[in-house]
Amino acid sequence: MGTPYRSGGSLETSRATDCSGFVQYIYQKSHIDLPRSSNEQAQTGAVVTRTLDFAKLLPGDLLFFGQGGRHIGHVGIYMGDGKMIHCASRRGVIISDLDDPYHAGTFVVAKRLPEVQSPRNAHSETAPPREL
Repeated sequence: MGTPYRSGGSLETSRATDCSGFVQYIYQKSHIDLPRSSNEQAQTGAVVTRTLDFAKLLPGDLLFFGQGGRHIGHVGIYMGDGKMIHCASRRGVIISDLDDPYHAGTFVVAKRLPEVQSPRNAHSETAPPREL
């Protein structure tokens, strides 16, 4: 929390990060490889929802945002209870409520990676899961 924002930054190489670098770093700690940019990250995983439907989301889902409803320019990690952790350009790594108009208006898609195991889908019979 509070790690400063820097465009193109990565916690692997510095003490500042951008949104996609933050997400990549967190998943990498769980031995899950993700591409570097938010647009590339949005190409991974399975679509969960194209609306901010909290009933469909599980902790660990990737949330993608963009202007005009298409171009992906931001990514965060769903934490549950309508909250996400992400790296915001003005405030660094923070937890945000997803019910604010900005996030609702720029949300594009939520994706779920098969490697991620959250408490609500722990009974799944997939490959050995990893908790975030």
